[in-house]
Amino acid sequence: FSQIKEFHHGDIIKGFFLCKNINCKLTRLGDQYIDLFLEDSSGTIRAKIWSNVDYYKEKIDFIYPVAIKGKVILYNDNLEIDILFIKSINNMLYDKYGFNESLLFKYSNKTMLKKSSQLNSYIKLLTGQYKKITKKIISDYSDKILIIPSNHKKYKYRGGFLIQLINLLYLNSKIYKIYSLDLNKIVVGLIFKNIGLLEYYEDDINFSISNNNKIKGCKIISNDILNKYSSKNYAEIIIFLRNIIIDDECKGENIYGNYINNIYKLDSAINIS
Repeated sequence: FSQIKEFHHGDIIKGFFLCKNINCKLTRLGDQYIDLFLEDSSGTIRAKIWSNVDYYKEKIDFIYPVAIKGKVILYNDNLEIDILFIKSINNMLYDKYGFNESLLFKYSNKTMLKKSSQLNSYIKLLTGQYKKITKKIISDYSDKILIIPSNHKKYKYRGGFLIQLINLLYLNSKIYKIYSLDLNKIVVGLIFKNIGLLEYYEDDINFSISNNNKIKGCKIISNDILNKYSSKNYAEIIIFLRNIIIDDECKGENIYGNYINNIYKLDSAINIS
């Protein structure tokens, strides 16, 4: 079985994928076809079903992975798949043919749950109101944190947001003691710097972005999320976090903003995720 990154024009492929953005469309002549995107742990590719459309409409489900046979073609200078066979995998039938969750996701659900536990271990290091507000927000968005991608190209895959956070927090744990900085501020700054991504994406399947969210941008949405948790108890922390979210420059008098931005830049410069 081949993965998307290995596809070449003319290949006849068999593989397991996630279905994304399935649409039934009509050709200029009024014939039905299915337009969809397929994803595995190596990438995403467009695909189309031209034959037996009514039959296959009943065989595809967002909930389950799919088994596919098809031909790789070139359309408008991009690789696509003409699907010859497709079926949802909703039992263990395909296990004997090599189906494994690791083919679909860069990181398995089990791994992501471990990463979530790691995030909670960093949150436990916080004290007072810093711990309370962080636990509250992370708990409220616990499901999304496991799956959304980051906005950085190195982590732009399912679960990338959490993977990036863990890498940032681990990197910080190795160097913060060198400086006389408040660990509470560093940890919440790293966690909430791009918290707007939790509401930036419109869905949990293909992570599409509405025009409204594109216009608002992640920073404004981050502030919108903070506004939901604004209270007298958290007033000082909210002001601090707003400054961290806005500040993308590693200069000036914002010491914590400079430190946090540099941790992000250091992680981005290392091409290992």
